[in-house]
Amino acid sequence: MNVLALASYPVEAAATRFRLQQFVGPLADRDIALTIHPFLNSKLFENLYVQKSFPQTAVGLLKSAFLRLADVMLARKADVILVQREAMMFGPPVIEWLTTRALKRPMVLDLDDATYVSYTSPTYGGLGKALKWFSKTDDLIKWAALVTCGNHIWNRFFPCCESWQASMSFSSGWLEPAKTKSGFRV
Repeated sequence: MNVLALASYPVEAAATRFRLQQFVGPLADRDIALTIHPFLNSKLFENLYVQKSFPQTAVGLLKSAFLRLADVMLARKADVILVQREAMMFGPPVIEWLTTRALKRPMVLDLDDATYVSYTSPTYGGLGKALKWFSKTDDLIKWAALVTCGNHIWNRFFPCCESWQASMSFSSGWLEPAKTKSGFRV
């Protein structure tokens, strides 16, 4: 099985190391190839919240967005798409829509933070808030074959949505078996 993981951050970020990278070897032992494609490269990640680097960061984010479009082509060869938080750090869920709807690949959505909470970035201010597209989490959950969460805070996000909760696995990783809407199991 080939799994394409679209991560927000490179392996320097704890989220990517803990929730994806550490599983590459054990999954390979089970004939599951996990390929991780971060949205940010290491240098962009290092300077993301450095205000004096804003011009270079803006260019880097645009470049990352175009490179993420190339990942849609890679998704054609994947059996499963694993999205860690979101495929792109800003804008609507275009990549996720293309992979799940146009390419019809099952998506595992891994949520580790309250990505649905709107906030004003101390680094980017209102511009960051305007570009973030906080409502995308709703769509991603609807489109996912399986949603894994790092904590139970997500119960508060959708307390009345039992159909969504049935497809969620609360775990420290994404290998927990769970009941899913599509019958797909990880």
